[in-house]
Amino acid sequence: MVWPESLVAAGPATRAHGAMHWLRWPDRLTGTEDIFAFDMKSETWRLIGLPPEIDDRAERWARRKLVTVEGKLCLVVMVGDEAEVWVITGYGMQHERWEKKMVVRLKSLTVKEGSELVLRDLCSSEVAFFNTVYRVVWYDFWKGKIAEVPVHHKCIQEVFKYESDLVPRDIR
Repeated sequence: MVWPESLVAAGPATRAHGAMHWLRWPDRLTGTEDIFAFDMKSETWRLIGLPPEIDDRAERWARRKLVTVEGKLCLVVMVGDEAEVWVITGYGMQHERWEKKMVVRLKSLTVKEGSELVLRDLCSSEVAFFNTVYRVVWYDFWKGKIAEVPVHHKCIQEVFKYESDLVPRDIR
């Protein structure tokens, strides 16, 4: 049984591969964490396990975020001043598995922003979107460049990715 309160309330679902995805809190009985995936065409659901390598860590409560990059389901795991980006390959197939795409050092960003830094999304495979108490920040992984915009409200609660209607979608 999947309990409704098991879904992590960290914003809207992540859309990828024709399904909506939510991270789940640890299971009541087994303690395992996974992803609840609801296929919109077949109206069926399934659970997708997280990469086993992230479960073996001493820092069990690492910050995790599901995102979509280039149409693929990705998991970003924030541990200390590093971000690991994982992508699922072979989605829905028998050989479905997680691959670690990159590890990004965020030392220069965390020194500047401190512990208030919250990952909101990946805009591309190179740029992440964060928020802090009084600003939003875009961070280029490869160049180490930061673009920021001040916000006139303290403690931003939610930030949602804008997706244009001009992007073709399969709505059959």
